[in-house]
Amino acid sequence: MKTQKVELGNLKFNPELLAIRKLNTFDVSRYRQAYRSGADMPLPIIEEGTLKIVSGNHRVTAMIMEYGEERTIDVILKKYKTKKEMLIDFTKENCTHGVPFSGFQKKTLISVLINEGLSTDEIALLFNVPARSIEKWGDDIVMVQRPGRKFVEIPSPKKRGFEPQDNKVTQEQYVHHIDHDRGVPVTSMARQLTNWLNIGAINQTEVAIDSLNLLHEALHMFFDSTEELRAVGVK
Repeated sequence: MKTQKVELGNLKFNPELLAIRKLNTFDVSRYRQAYRSGADMPLPIIEEGTLKIVSGNHRVTAMIMEYGEERTIDVILKKYKTKKEMLIDFTKENCTHGVPFSGFQKKTLISVLINEGLSTDEIALLFNVPARSIEKWGDDIVMVQRPGRKFVEIPSPKKRGFEPQDNKVTQEQYVHHIDHDRGVPVTSMARQLTNWLNIGAINQTEVAIDSLNLLHEALHMFFDSTEELRAVGVK
């Protein structure tokens, strides 16, 4: 491990790591304030050779926005023989400082670490939590059918509240789930909306009416396609 001065514009983001933890504009803003106030921030960890960021995506983004790409900074350069080594550093760094992982980010990272051959006990040490916590997070998965020479089902983490039929989805459905689902169970959403409708808490604006019409159509399709509900007389 060594330190070196590098221009911010020469550093590169690692798409695989950003897929686990996307950039958050609010966190970037907080880091900009920290740099502005002269806070002592940890040096970013960069993969030697590729100059890809292993730890410090938010810090690097904040510095680029604050100082420009021509700014030269100190970074820690590290060589990695395997993806597994890099992921271990990524996990350690994000668990010891900065903004904590969200629940879904933890599950996503655990899934990736398991695929790289780490045991439950090894992952628990990285997160500094009991092994049973890792088992619990790792159990909350859905099988995603990914296209290739043949359709292969790959275990992938799901957000809270996501309940696909047979616990299987296509890759297109999974991507939509990641980008749009808010992690709220259907029972909670239904009760909340029912309560708002019953007490007249929804303004009859054009946008609200259009949204409720879409929901109305979707509910009709759901009930019409459910044999079980038809059998008990629900239409």
